[in-house]
Amino acid sequence: NEAVALLTESDCFAVALITRALMYIQAGQVEPALVDNERATVLARDLGPDALSAALLFEGQTRIEAGQLDRAAALLDEAKQACADGHFSTHTFEGDLALRRRQPQQAIHHYALSLLWGQERVHYMQVFNDLVALADALAMNGDDVEALEVAGMAAAQIGDIGGSEQSAWHIDRRDLTLESEERLGAAAAAEARRRGREVDPGYRVTRACELAGGRHPGEP
Repeated sequence: NEAVALLTESDCFAVALITRALMYIQAGQVEPALVDNERATVLARDLGPDALSAALLFEGQTRIEAGQLDRAAALLDEAKQACADGHFSTHTFEGDLALRRRQPQQAIHHYALSLLWGQERVHYMQVFNDLVALADALAMNGDDVEALEVAGMAAAQIGDIGGSEQSAWHIDRRDLTLESEERLGAAAAAEARRRGREVDPGYRVTRACELAGGRHPGEP
């Protein structure tokens, strides 16, 4: 909060607002996050297409968390128009929107595409986030073995980059793979997670896309 108060440059201020909004979301405080995201979007409208696209996506994410799904969809559409040169991928956000609407097959499709995007750009944290999200979508779809294998890959991915599984982002703060675990039973669930953890790091995205329905690197 003190850092936000000290900043005067519009670009730095917008980034600080978005960062604080993410912290609010992680703490379950959606309303103050929305205030910060709205302010960041207003500032970003004068900062060029990349900044605007990023601000719109983060505001859309917050509105998904708030249950304002139609408004979130409109912001995602605007973000696509603002930056159509591939600097940003909207697939994670579109997957989150589909998952919040309880459309797991659409969510699976978008998360697989985002995994490919993240791998192409060597964005290890993005790959982790998408593995977590894909596992939740597979769980919602009733693909419990696949969900837990992907969850195992996510655990290995965050371990490789020195992070914590506690940083995982779940829609509505619900880890749906825990429900898969209950349906499968402890032994089968542990085996699926183990298989995921043992997947070679360079093969994780390919394997996750196979479990998502056969999508391979390079496919649109």
